[in-house]
Amino acid sequence: MNARMSRLRRSLSRSVHQLSMSRSNSLNGLIELPTSSYTTLVDRFASPTNFEQLRHLVQRNNEVLREVIAAFEEKAALDFHYSKTLKKISANLHKATHQAESDIDKGWTSVAEQFDVQATIHSNLGSALTDDVIQPLRSIQSSEAKTIRAAAIFVEREARRLKDRKDATTRTKRVLYECSKQLEKLEQANDQQPAGERANVKKRRIEEQVKKQEENYLWETVDLEKQRRLTEGVLRKGVESLEAVERQRLAHCQTALGRYQRKIEQLGPNLQQMFERHTNNLDIAVQATANDYIAGIQPSTAAVNHITLTDLYIIIYIPRSTIGST
Repeated sequence: MNARMSRLRRSLSRSVHQLSMSRSNSLNGLIELPTSSYTTLVDRFASPTNFEQLRHLVQRNNEVLREVIAAFEEKAALDFHYSKTLKKISANLHKATHQAESDIDKGWTSVAEQFDVQATIHSNLGSALTDDVIQPLRSIQSSEAKTIRAAAIFVEREARRLKDRKDATTRTKRVLYECSKQLEKLEQANDQQPAGERANVKKRRIEEQVKKQEENYLWETVDLEKQRRLTEGVLRKGVESLEAVERQRLAHCQTALGRYQRKIEQLGPNLQQMFERHTNNLDIAVQATANDYIAGIQPSTAAVNHITLTDLYIIIYIPRSTIGST
């Protein structure tokens, strides 16, 4: 019995010595997940329950980012549509007023030019939103969604394996306990009265079962500890990945907001420059008087009045009967 326990202890010692190697080899699946050299959340969330809470938070923020991207896509599409429509309106207004002669009517030409400049400004705004905000955020959102799913899959798989290993260890422990109780009862019965041949055979059989279950329980305990350490490493790696994802998301969102802010700040001065550029023409149109234009209207040819005199010849027909009677 002592020799058997010595062998088990030596085997247990070798197994524990190999735990760290097994742990590092089993973590290779997480090697591609992004991590941060500076972590804050590992000690707080490196447990199955807390990891799930962190995953829900990061997942929700990723979905919010997706909605933000959709909103900016609609805004860019609206700017492009507005620009296209305003270009069409400007072209129609140019076509209608290109022959204008009065200063007042020429003011509409200036308005058409303003429409054209506004269309260009909104087209540039839509392009800037697409290039500087939408595309970078869409790329990072898609990449981070994959990372979140990968981290969740790794952690869920190892947590399930740990649970299965715990259940297996518990079952083995229960079987060992039952066998030990049977052996204890049999030994107590043998102490009270001499054991027969059948009792000795039964005792040896139960002792073999106890020996076998002891070995199984020891190895199950070793495997459980290996799986526990592995799961702990996967949880820490998963939390590091989610923290890196969240830091990356915040950094990209901050950059996108800065770009949007600068673009909006430029929008006001651009519109102001446009209005100032066409202010003179509009001032002329607003201050012009209709009499000046009307007084200057001239025909293309000189006005000449013609009197036509027409010679008329009248023939009077008198019947013969009328002449005779006369």
